Amino acid sequence: MRSPPRCGKNILTDFIGERILGRENFLSTTRLEDVMGRFNAAVRAKKLIILNECDMSGKEWHGANNRLKSLITEPYISIEEKGIDVKVIDDFAGYMILSNHAMPICIEMGDERFIALNVSDKYKGNREYFSSLVKVLENLDTASSFMSYLLSQDLTSFNPRSIPDTQMKWELIEATLTRIGAVRRVKTKH
Repeated sequence: MRSPPRCGKNILTDFIGERILGRENFLSTTRLEDVMGRFNAAVRAKKLIILNECDMSGKEWHGANNRLKSLITEPYISIEEKGIDVKVIDDFAGYMILSNHAMPICIEMGDERFIALNVSDKYKGNREYFSSLVKVLENLDTASSFMSYLLSQDLTSFNPRSIPDTQMKWELIEATLTRIGAVRRVKTKH
């Protein structure tokens, strides 16, 4: 999910994580190493992991992008804590990336892992709107009503690999192809 700053991405993901899933099933982090580093016990048994403004640029970007693809696809994960042997466990986590950056992640042509969404900036900086939204989300009935709604949805024809092609996804594919082409041109010159 991409938007300019102060458009409310965290308000909704925090509601889902804290009020719907519960803190024990949810991780929101700004540190890639919490999820992709050697000591990654923070991700154990999580249902939703939010990468919030993680720096996926520079040298570590390519490796982080490939590691994230693996985390999304693989049904298991290796968990390592300091001083404790590595354990391989089933992994049921879903991942969300929240960013203000134009290119928060690489998406390759034909990818079926990522849905890329632009968040509207219609209410950016509108304190009254966000105060009202927070008040609704803090209401004790909201979480149970939202969960009831989700559980009532018919998912018999749902295919998680049928990812919509959004405008943002095509922008990221094009930017990825441009970046790969630029890297190849530089390597060819040397």
